[in-house]
Amino acid sequence: MSTNDRPKFKAVKSTAIYATPEALFYKLSEREKSHGYLRGPQQDVLREYAEKFSEVADIAFELPTGTGKTAVGLLIAEWWRLQSRKVAFLSLTNQLAGQVLEEAKRLRVSAADVERR
Repeated sequence: MSTNDRPKFKAVKSTAIYATPEALFYKLSEREKSHGYLRGPQQDVLREYAEKFSEVADIAFELPTGTGKTAVGLLIAEWWRLQSRKVAFLSLTNQLAGQVLEEAKRLRVSAADVERR
């Protein structure tokens, strides 16, 4: 894929800057329908990230199955995007990419699938 074929990053509208990804979570519109609260492991990871790694450009984290890794990753990515930073959320397969996009819709977080364009 040449640089001319890449999708353009969306311009970020001037918006409130949230202190942490966790603070952003509680301000997302309509997220209560699918995400009423953060689970304990999600809060722990987001808080540790905010305290120790918020300026690190490349991150990876590990959580047990079913604890909400996708939501954590999307919250961190959206938090960065709202600060006018470029973000890429990578997945191993198209199926996983589809799951990430669905989770982004539930959270009301902007996302785009580059592979399927």
